[in-house]
Amino acid sequence: ADGSKVHYDYLLITTGPKLAFENVPGSDPHEGPIQSVCTVDHAEKAYQDYQALLAEPGPIVIGAMAGASCFGPAYEYAMIVASDLKKRGMRDKIPSFTFVTSEPYLGHLGIQGVGDSTGILTKGLKEEGIEAHTNCKITKVEDGKMFVTQVNDKGEV
Repeated sequence: ADGSKVHYDYLLITTGPKLAFENVPGSDPHEGPIQSVCTVDHAEKAYQDYQALLAEPGPIVIGAMAGASCFGPAYEYAMIVASDLKKRGMRDKIPSFTFVTSEPYLGHLGIQGVGDSTGILTKGLKEEGIEAHTNCKITKVEDGKMFVTQVNDKGEV
């Protein structure tokens, strides 16, 4: 801002994620029965569908797909939805609330955790009655169905 020059060996300009919906059939929020909060237009569509869920409550599945580079938003969204449902007195109208992640354990966040992220997120999901599944790869999404393969610590099905 002051007009000074900055010297560098390499300049790297990062512009955000490349979303890879093509890796999981049915996962593109513009084409399938799934939502994303990764872009503004995705978040707006997710909000509209959340309003529909409030009108006709049903099961909820929130999570991050294999290959995700940032897991925090999935946890944040799950906790926001749980909190909002509780405020509205509607949490008991949701028959199941599930969190699915490709992380090897909750709170890993793709970077082996931050501080006590594992303890905090595990406790938070449990307190909200959210059933969590780790080491999961979402392989396909259809209307009302998510196909998931869960592996053990060795990567075996």
